[in-house]
Amino acid sequence: MIEAPVRVSVWAVLGAWLARRFFRLLVWLFRTPAAVILLVLVVASVYGWRQVHPAVVLGPAGLGMAGLGLWLAQWPASFDRYVWHRVRSGWRAGLIYRWRWSAALDTARLTITRNGTEFVPPMLKVRSTATVDRVLLRMLAGQTV
Repeated sequence: MIEAPVRVSVWAVLGAWLARRFFRLLVWLFRTPAAVILLVLVVASVYGWRQVHPAVVLGPAGLGMAGLGLWLAQWPASFDRYVWHRVRSGWRAGLIYRWRWSAALDTARLTITRNGTEFVPPMLKVRSTATVDRVLLRMLAGQTV
């Protein structure tokens, strides 16, 4: 006796996929301290804005911006080293290198293709200055430069 195949709707599959992705997002959030802090700040800001008063959110944000402006005005070298280089590095890593990473490494012949699968060395860190970007990557097994 052959049993009939089980039919599952596309919506059920999509719902299960979304639930799995949401669970992975939650796991990532609670494993990353910076993400937890950001989530708490966003929730507290929304609560303060809606339930108390917008000044509860705008006051500390304004003080933080004023503090950064004062730091930039008084000690520009220190601000550049501790703030601006990190912001620039994050910006360049996320918006410049990640989008073109595979193509750039393929041009430099650092990718390996085996059985139709392309292996690309992962980017570990980007350090950016006003003139030079230094990209740290993990070479694939057996690669040398």
